[in-house]
Amino acid sequence: MPAARKSQVSLVDTKYYHCISRCVRRAFLCGEDPLTGQSYEHRREWVEEKLLLLARIFCIDICAYAVMSNHTHIVMYVDDTKANRLSDKARIADTQPKTCLSYPPSPMLLICSKDKDELNASGTEKPGQLS
Repeated sequence: MPAARKSQVSLVDTKYYHCISRCVRRAFLCGEDPLTGQSYEHRREWVEEKLLLLARIFCIDICAYAVMSNHTHIVMYVDDTKANRLSDKARIADTQPKTCLSYPPSPMLLICSKDKDELNASGTEKPGQLS
């Protein structure tokens, strides 16, 4: 039976974790699918870039990683002291996208980083909005 992550991860016991993420239904993350002959190798660099970007945002250090044809392995160190030093404002600012993208396009777009300075205390885009 699955267990909640908060009961599986104990930073008191260890701050190093080996995480695996696997594709399902014979899907290929990268490499060449021997059944269809289609190549997904173009995804490998994209996955590596996203992995390293997310490591900077989430206060973890990547010790080692491997992007395989249908799964990834990541050995990470959770830097809880760095995470505890972040203010709420820094946590929000670090996770805001640099561009606003929505698929499919939606009028409910995230606030772009250029709009962060316009936020008021209630967290809305303009004073008085949704208050």
